[in-house]
Amino acid sequence: MSAKSRLGFVPDRPFLWPKWTPRESLRFVGAVFGMRGESLERRIDEELQAFDLSEVASSRNETLSHGTRQKVALAQAFLHDPGLFVLDEPMVGLDPIAQRRLVARLRERASRGAAIFFTTHQLALAEEFASESALLVKGRLAASGPPGDVKAADGTRGPLHQVFFSLTGASVREDGTLE
Repeated sequence: MSAKSRLGFVPDRPFLWPKWTPRESLRFVGAVFGMRGESLERRIDEELQAFDLSEVASSRNETLSHGTRQKVALAQAFLHDPGLFVLDEPMVGLDPIAQRRLVARLRERASRGAAIFFTTHQLALAEEFASESALLVKGRLAASGPPGDVKAADGTRGPLHQVFFSLTGASVREDGTLE
């Protein structure tokens, strides 16, 4: 099996063919990964349901909201059950319920041995979900390790975003606003 076939990828700006439907998009991705017939259709239905897309499965992608298009892109990444997920800002456009569902699905995949690499500006999410974290400041690695270790090394007792503020030299008032 090639490395590409083991990868589920969602870029920060996923592209969907505008005139296709979510179902057609998933069918195409499945075919790319060698999936066919009833097993492919079953997996498509599972992913449409898992990402709450069943009601829009026959709508053109161009008519979908940004968040719904993001869910289609995520469903495409999950379709072939990859062992590695590379997700660039996967939560952008997702409502809080969809975010929680995605986290649950990623945790379930991780428990089955999948590796998950994602980028996010939502440091609370990284702190909650990630077993390892890396903070970049101006494109350079400023800190890395388990979120708790990163906070301990910095001496910050608060959330991970406070470590980021500390690393960037930002001054934060007690009310949380920047000085």
